[in-house]
Amino acid sequence: VYKGYSHGAVDYIVKPFVPDVLRAKVLVFVELFEKTERLRQQARALAELNRELARSNDELEQFAAAASHDLREPLRKVAAFSDLLAASLADRLTESERRYVASIVDGAGRMQRLVDSLLELARLGKGEPRRETVDLGALFDRVLADLLVAVQEAGAAVTRSPLPRVTGDPEMLGRLLQNLISNAVKFRAKAPPEVRVSASREGASWRISVEDNGIGIDPVWHDRLFAMFRRLHGRDRFPGNGLGLALCKKIVERHGGRIWVESEPGRGASFRFTLPADPEER
Repeated sequence: VYKGYSHGAVDYIVKPFVPDVLRAKVLVFVELFEKTERLRQQARALAELNRELARSNDELEQFAAAASHDLREPLRKVAAFSDLLAASLADRLTESERRYVASIVDGAGRMQRLVDSLLELARLGKGEPRRETVDLGALFDRVLADLLVAVQEAGAAVTRSPLPRVTGDPEMLGRLLQNLISNAVKFRAKAPPEVRVSASREGASWRISVEDNGIGIDPVWHDRLFAMFRRLHGRDRFPGNGLGLALCKKIVERHGGRIWVESEPGRGASFRFTLPADPEER
């Protein structure tokens, strides 16, 4: 009887109720009430945790933005005055002293780029991204034009298949493509870099792939690759601040998509992400 009630067979039990039936019914409804109350309490606790997490994230983004903004001007002065010092004392500096000044300028430049990336990351967490139709083919062409010098210096071949229109923020999506293509050119093997951008349809979304023939990535790092300040190689071999892929992840997630990598050492890498298709093409 108890088992029957617990499966919802209330209307199929013979009436009038006998004591055993009544007892079973009471137990079932008491148990259901207790479960419902526990679920309500858990839902309230989860909602509070989510609010606390949102507050913490907002405070962290505000701190990053404020700290980064306050650092920009001092760093700019360090770089500028170091350049002036090197120029005005060029004839009197020893070779070692020139290296010291160059190291100061290089360090200030790296810090400026890091601060700019932190500010960009903080801005990505605020407000809603623009939602408009973006022609990824045209966007790719503009990004490639901006990267032309780096591509030519590396002797890289960067190509694309026909790319679709998607819904999103053109500025953010341009930054996303720029970061992924730049990485594909930068993390190259001995052979000239070959980078290919393509797309395939997945329901109401498009899956975009950026594939290269570079040094590849050990699968053990795949899940951790998009964390902030994650670097797999020394700065002397591949320059950077470890924020590029974190920015990519943030941009994709702000558009309701996901990003991942498929790669093995020495066999290149394929970075893939999803974006919502243009409503007219759904």
